[in-house]
Amino acid sequence: MFETPILYLIFNRPDLNEITFPSICNIKPKKLFIAADGPRIGNDYDELNCKIARQYVLSKIDWDCEVQTLFRDENLGCGKAVSSAISWFFSHVDEGIILEDDCLPDISFYRFCSELLEKYRFDSNVMSISGSNLLGSLTSFRGHSYFWGLGGIWGWATWKRSWANYDFEMTAFREFDKSTLSNYFKSDICCGYYYSFFEEFYLGNIDTWDVQWIFSIVVNNGLSINPYRNLVQNLGFGPSATHTIDSKSFIRELKSLKIKFPLVHPNQKKLNKKYLKESIKKSTKKINLIEVIILKLKRTIYKYDKKYFSLDN
Repeated sequence: MFETPILYLIFNRPDLNEITFPSICNIKPKKLFIAADGPRIGNDYDELNCKIARQYVLSKIDWDCEVQTLFRDENLGCGKAVSSAISWFFSHVDEGIILEDDCLPDISFYRFCSELLEKYRFDSNVMSISGSNLLGSLTSFRGHSYFWGLGGIWGWATWKRSWANYDFEMTAFREFDKSTLSNYFKSDICCGYYYSFFEEFYLGNIDTWDVQWIFSIVVNNGLSINPYRNLVQNLGFGPSATHTIDSKSFIRELKSLKIKFPLVHPNQKKLNKKYLKESIKKSTKKINLIEVIILKLKRTIYKYDKKYFSLDN
């Protein structure tokens, strides 16, 4: 039985639950937390599929397990539903793994997170453990199992001590000095890229929760772990998503890979600026003006026509 608590986030996509939840069933966690946002008002699709998703997940728990649920009657939306569910999770546990319904991890992901949660349990500089590597696999990585970056939220783990720094409203941005980013990244490319995300949320242009999480890591001069290979596949790309609507994204091609044990730990905690730059470069190199305009139009359509599209990706 797997000892590390797991939070599984669901909504209205039982088809994805049938793909991703068996991964959790295979490891049989001792403590399982399931959180679900409520259906949107007047949305018959949500009413039916939220119910099916919840019933399916509960019906598959056939091992001795402490199960706790947070099933919303009302829809909170992507940002508040996920962030409040994580806060609920950490009101019960001190550390754990967080998986959304569209994240399919390799089995080695669970052990990877569990071992590193224990190793860095009392190291306040380390704030997050990610299963994602947006470059897929780094073959010339000097033999280390992971490196230091900003992590990712497509299959990840953290501690209650780290989540305590989270502020959904990101109020610290009011007096945020851009030089903080410059000092953190030592890179104009990374500084500009992340500042734009922070600003977009603060101006109310994005309904999300993860931008604030990254912001909390940066302002606290924290570090996150990225594996040298990608351990989690994101299945949520497409028109039914809220943020990952680009079905041609390079991230969609990333598969779940296996990591070797025992883990080989880096000698020093230092932000890997090369990885961050390469990830940004890869994610933006194919974007041209027309694609930017199309993407903005899509986001506008989905923002004002939420009746037919999922909010939890």
